Amino acid sequence: PDPHFPRLLRHPPTSTSVNHPPPLLARIVHVGHFLATHMSARNFNYATGIVLQLLVQDTPTSGPPHSSNTSLVLRFDGGLVRVQTPTPVDAFDARLQLDLEALTALMLGAVPLAKLLQLGQATLTPSDPRTSRLVARAFEVDDVPATRMPHWMD
Repeated sequence: PDPHFPRLLRHPPTSTSVNHPPPLLARIVHVGHFLATHMSARNFNYATGIVLQLLVQDTPTSGPPHSSNTSLVLRFDGGLVRVQTPTPVDAFDARLQLDLEALTALMLGAVPLAKLLQLGQATLTPSDPRTSRLVARAFEVDDVPATRMPHWMD
């Protein structure tokens, strides 16, 4: 596995499994403030094929109020993030494409996904409201410290 992987586990996630050889180097499952906790290792190499599995609460904006968890599988490979849900009922396949600098800023919580999409620093396919909402929710953090804003956001 990637030498930075132990640093990523400084705060133990809900469950982990490390597999070798590629394409699957690691799977991390966590509910809650996943990114703020686990992606604080700033020099983590995202291009090694790590797979992050997040549970995101899917609350519909219209219709009867109900809430369910949607599992998003994000595969990082050279700055490409592939988002999938394995649940047959809610299955969809989305692709989030962005460069490594934008990906790092997103993972560190320095910039929201909506801002990257607005600036053209990221593209999401399909770009329907539910997909956008689920992917954005997967990257939400509590606060956005100004000191972590990337230079191209100035």
